Amino acid sequence: MFKRFFAALCVALLGSFVCGDVTSAVEPMPLYVIGTAQLDGGYVPDGTTIQAYCAGYLAGQTTTFTYNGAACFAFDVEGDDPDTETRDGCRPGE
Repeated sequence: MFKRFFAALCVALLGSFVCGDVTSAVEPMPLYVIGTAQLDGGYVPDGTTIQAYCAGYLAGQTTTFTYNGAACFAFDVEGDDPDTETRDGCRPGE
């Protein structure tokens, strides 16, 4: 019994060394933005584009719609994945 347990333990440890780190990266959480849009004291028309930029990167966009008389918008702003070399969203603090 002990020999089987010891052999299984050795195989498991050897497998962990051979396979390396088997963790999956966690995707960055998006920032959900909601609000109203005004220009010169009045609400903007329906279909006005609202965009979020982080260091020149377009991280999210939507268009406005009317709700209860106000020009509203709601959209996700993408978070940057630190495990990739390319920029694909906003970084913490931006």
